[in-house]
Amino acid sequence: MPRYAILIGNSTGFEKVDHSKALLTTQLSDFENALAKLGDHAFTPVILKDLNVEEAQKRLRQKLESFRLDCDLLLFYYCGHGVYRNNDVYMFFKNSDSSVDPTMISFSEVVRDIVGYGFGRAVYILDCCYAGAGMESLPLSRSRARKSYLMASAIGTANTVAPTTSSIGIFTEQLIHGFRDPAARKSRPVRDVTFRSLFDYAKEKTEEIANGQEPWAIDGGLGDDLFLQQETEIKVLPYLNEKAHRKTSYYKIYLLATYLAGRSFRSAETLYEYAKSKNDPSFHTPVRTKRGATAYVFMSLSAFLEYVVLLRDLGALDVATPELSTEGVQLVSGGGARFNAVIWNLVEEYWRTCGFTVSDVLDAISYRVQFGEEPTARAVWRFLFQRRQTRLSPARMRKTLDLAGYAGAIPYCSEKTFFPVP
Repeated sequence: MPRYAILIGNSTGFEKVDHSKALLTTQLSDFENALAKLGDHAFTPVILKDLNVEEAQKRLRQKLESFRLDCDLLLFYYCGHGVYRNNDVYMFFKNSDSSVDPTMISFSEVVRDIVGYGFGRAVYILDCCYAGAGMESLPLSRSRARKSYLMASAIGTANTVAPTTSSIGIFTEQLIHGFRDPAARKSRPVRDVTFRSLFDYAKEKTEEIANGQEPWAIDGGLGDDLFLQQETEIKVLPYLNEKAHRKTSYYKIYLLATYLAGRSFRSAETLYEYAKSKNDPSFHTPVRTKRGATAYVFMSLSAFLEYVVLLRDLGALDVATPELSTEGVQLVSGGGARFNAVIWNLVEEYWRTCGFTVSDVLDAISYRVQFGEEPTARAVWRFLFQRRQTRLSPARMRKTLDLAGYAGAIPYCSEKTFFPVP
């Protein structure tokens, strides 16, 4: 079921209104974009900014009415001026008067509406002065039918500290940082970020930056539920890894691409004959002689074709003929100046077509490490097969991990054991 977010912001009530408008626009846009880019855990956000109180109330209820039938999780967010009154925090709007309660909207009224419209799971984020006063409004009776979590930028009797750069709310800024910072995870190296772990992260960072501001949270049963799973950014050096052993799949793919870039071949078999004439040791395989000694011969046609098929499956080779595609040409252009960058992009996209992502691979590696087990290529494949039902073979998993490892996308050791990215 979908997740929805209602983001309300108001710049009225601050001393430098023009400055606050610009900062508020940036903050709401940043938060909207961050929530919309959470992959399987993304929200559909809507922004209500600098409205009169009547319009804000009307549009809020319209959104609640439209979201209520198919909503798995509702996120309500307010950033702006907060007024403390009767153990509650009131949200300030364009035509609000802090001495007249009906010209503002109380947090308790928002909670009553959200509960009244039947939302079973709701997270509330208040980035305003006296935000913690909202704790009195939450229905904290825990049940399967209703859960909630309140993240408040300050305790109920305190102001927030407004910076002059980046955003009105330091607290919101730290929440957004927590979407990507591994320190916000519930338990590393697993990528899960819960409502509680995200708040704990933002609280610690806010207290470091804003002297005297103390964020506050109230758990109504949602704290340990999953908020998001962090995606790991992979950065590789673009050029060919000269330290890669010549016997690796990584180097074999590079050699094949150089052969194909240098001349045309009628078929994969003629490519094989050409490679055999070059007799590069990269394609040698050990055999046992009659006297029991070890000798090295050029690999068989069937073994060689596995690498040709791999190139084609990665999208570096045309489907019909053994000719390099546009991406394949980029592998060897400039003597391999962009080989790593291109091969990693091809591997990442290939994994997606096989039903998993690099984050799933890193989860598999982390899972093995967490339980003290060796994260070999076969172990990674087994994890993915059990969890994702991938159709990739163990041999192909090993070859593509080999490419990813030598390209610098995933740390590895010479025994082909892979390690998690922090």
